[in-house]
Amino acid sequence: MSEADAGSARRHRVTHRTEYRYSDVVTSSYGRGFLTPRDSLRQRRVAHRLIIEPAPPTAPPARTPTGTSAPTST
Repeated sequence: MSEADAGSARRHRVTHRTEYRYSDVVTSSYGRGFLTPRDSLRQRRVAHRLIIEPAPPTAPPARTPTGTSAPTST
């Protein structure tokens, strides 16, 4: 970050929605999402919320090699 940028802060709100529709009943699936923003020297995550509907049984979140949290569900 340059000295000129040091005092200028910006806030962004990012919303993403993914929806799946199937022609038949789905009884089993596996999902892995890389959806948690990482903090870095140039950005800081103020808040994060992940909503999955309908709520699936979940497994503990995994970590990618870069440190991103990867929630998993079955």
